[in-house]
Amino acid sequence: MSLNKQILQFRPTALAARPEHLESAPSLWQRLANALVARVPKRWVSNYILSRQVQMTIDGTLAAGSFVLAHVLRFDGWPPAEDAHRLLFILPYVIAARIFVNFYIGIYRRVWRYVSINDSSQLASAVGVVSAILLALRLLFEDVNPLLTVPIGTIVIDFILATGGMLGVRLFWRVACENASRATTRRATLHQRALLVGAGDAGVMAAREITRRPDLGLRVCGFVDDDTAKSNTIIQGVKVLGKTEDLPRLADVMQVDQVIITIANTNRKTIRRVLELCESVSVPVRIIPGLYEIIGNHVTISNVRPVEIEDLLGRDAIDVEAWLEASQSSYSGRRILVTGAGGSIGRELCRQLSILKPASIIVLDKDENSVFEAERELHAALELNANHTTEVVPVICDLRSAHRLQNVFGKHLPQVVFHAAAHKHVPMMENHPCEAIKNNSLGTAQLAELSLEYGVDRFVLISTDKAINPTSVMGATKRLAEIYLQSLYASQPATTKFMA
Repeated sequence: MSLNKQILQFRPTALAARPEHLESAPSLWQRLANALVARVPKRWVSNYILSRQVQMTIDGTLAAGSFVLAHVLRFDGWPPAEDAHRLLFILPYVIAARIFVNFYIGIYRRVWRYVSINDSSQLASAVGVVSAILLALRLLFEDVNPLLTVPIGTIVIDFILATGGMLGVRLFWRVACENASRATTRRATLHQRALLVGAGDAGVMAAREITRRPDLGLRVCGFVDDDTAKSNTIIQGVKVLGKTEDLPRLADVMQVDQVIITIANTNRKTIRRVLELCESVSVPVRIIPGLYEIIGNHVTISNVRPVEIEDLLGRDAIDVEAWLEASQSSYSGRRILVTGAGGSIGRELCRQLSILKPASIIVLDKDENSVFEAERELHAALELNANHTTEVVPVICDLRSAHRLQNVFGKHLPQVVFHAAAHKHVPMMENHPCEAIKNNSLGTAQLAELSLEYGVDRFVLISTDKAINPTSVMGATKRLAEIYLQSLYASQPATTKFMA
């Protein structure tokens, strides 16, 4: 199976036939949470969201319990008569103060099912406000009113218990709701097992999203990561099972349905290696979005997509539509001369230029057979578009023949010249340097001067990387052609644009 086909395929798996040990049974904690949610009266809860009155009642109960328990812990039992009297006197005010501060700060506008670290910080601040008031009363009225002076140790213990209790009940409700929702979806949906490549921030975000979205029909069965420090650790409740080189073995043992690459800004070499490893066991691969979306916190498992060919390129993909739009003004309706049109580069240039609807393409080469084949290919390409008006003009001409080249320019009056004709074989030109100079350097100079004479709009030289710090005759002759064009453009009025 080819790599590209494998990328886009999705292998269905009979999940019901899997061994029982692969599907984890609900724990005692999960069963207890599910039972609790199922038995909460409907008038108290809507879509797993508790009413504000229920939240206040729970917080009031916890405030009372933590304040009483703080006294019991402080005095190693029920407090003495005077302290017990103060406890009973101040208890209603503490309960009312905690509920009022929570309400004023906005605690009861936050949904328990989605409690987060930010919610925890705000809750601790609300509890701390009441505890700070108790501490201020203790310090200011110590010798004035004994009923207002709660022991400092009791205040500290009460703060810890109240914060822990209120936060704990919210976390319990979140876990209970998520388990209940997941259990409902699990009964209706067959989940596909996913193995995540990359246990970094992006991987954690993806695992969290999959856990939060049981309707997606996915279940994370593990991470793989090449960081040895993460081996056998548990992240977001998911174990790091090994390195990327273990993918084929893990995919077989864990009966994985798909592999998701969750490495932010990963390089193309890594993507290709993961693809090849997964292809060996016929497991499809998907990938998360780019780094900029992760920074913007926009990564969701819904954005995970199949690996595209662009992910494997060593460069950014070309936007063909944008290229066509930008190039139309330069080449549409123009007479274009392509030298060396019988060669591989020249033929492809002709095919690409034909898309831009030029008035004519002059197919020039010194080899008669190559021109014949190029003309046939170009006609076949143009006939696919019934509305084309481009004329194909085959020309047999040697660039070193000044008189013949003059006739071509005088007859066809090209407006754009693409110069792809060259002797390009490095070892051959080492043995025949004179031919390389005559064709690559002098031929280019002659063509450029005629382009100036006949007012060509733009002249494009197809050069080579061997012209950069040349170490061969072929590279040196192409570099000489580049230098000549630069000097010609610098010394002449800007009638013809020369470029290489």
